[in-house]
Amino acid sequence: MRSERILIIHTWGIGDWLFFKPTFDHIRESYPHHSIDVIIGTPGTKAIVSLAEGISELHVFDVRSKPLGIVKIAAKLFRRKYDFLVFTAGISTKKADLTALLFRAKVKIALRTGEYTPHILNATSNYDPTAHMVENNLKLLSLIGLNQPRVGFPKLVLQESTSRAGEGHFLIHPGCDKKNAFKRWPTERFADLAEELLAKGETVDVVLGPDEGDLEAAFDSLKGRQGFQILKHLKLQEVLERISRCKLFLNTDSGLSHIAAALGRPVLTISGPADPRTTRPYSPHSFLVEPTIQLACRPCTVPGGRQGCEERPCVMSIDLKMVEKRMKELLATLPS
Repeated sequence: MRSERILIIHTWGIGDWLFFKPTFDHIRESYPHHSIDVIIGTPGTKAIVSLAEGISELHVFDVRSKPLGIVKIAAKLFRRKYDFLVFTAGISTKKADLTALLFRAKVKIALRTGEYTPHILNATSNYDPTAHMVENNLKLLSLIGLNQPRVGFPKLVLQESTSRAGEGHFLIHPGCDKKNAFKRWPTERFADLAEELLAKGETVDVVLGPDEGDLEAAFDSLKGRQGFQILKHLKLQEVLERISRCKLFLNTDSGLSHIAAALGRPVLTISGPADPRTTRPYSPHSFLVEPTIQLACRPCTVPGGRQGCEERPCVMSIDLKMVEKRMKELLATLPS
């Protein structure tokens, strides 16, 4: 008797996986007897994807440097026939259609982008470029024959930890992927914000990733101050635990903001080049600080669009007072 299987292909990053998480969870709960295989195209996403319960096999390739790696994975899975092959929202219809050739599945599902007419995909719906990625991913459920859940917030659940480090602290992440450095709010302004918080008696931690060592110098004047520390070289689990206990997570449109939102923490994101309608942290406790000036070039980080500029008028127009005001508004919405 043939086993029941579902294959999910996700070629985007950490935040995009979390945008798919409510859809994944609903599929897993609705098909508890199906094995679910997942293919991801970004190695850096593996650790977060691995936290999802219910994945039978996880296969990884690098869509940027070795895009043909998916062919090798398809060869390993050639003998398997899936009930559903699902592409997460955002992949172009043409790429999904060509990739669907590599796998055997009764129903091949994706959202249609652009004008390309699919030939291999046999269950599609229109991608809405004005809707959030979470909402677009939830549209995939109807193609599987499932109803959408009422609430589609991404959720991450961590194992209990005995440590209380970072509890009640403000946690600042001033960086993001280096290739997206144009998203970054000036690090000196984050340092000024940290100094303001310290002056009010708050405790502030700054977390820096492996590619963000050059940002540390902006905080040199705060080193040694009571209630301040820089966190470097943390393992993923340590970062997740720190985020899960922070009072407020402040960042400049990074993947960690989506993790913080999924962990249920209050998130304040400084959003410049991106389109907040489609990629903001999806949470009832997530606030944005956006430019107040009108810019014809914003948003520039859209599929098929521009990818930032050196001048960065969007993020540069956001000053410290704007961030402090928004932070105060967010904190006022939280329980005591």
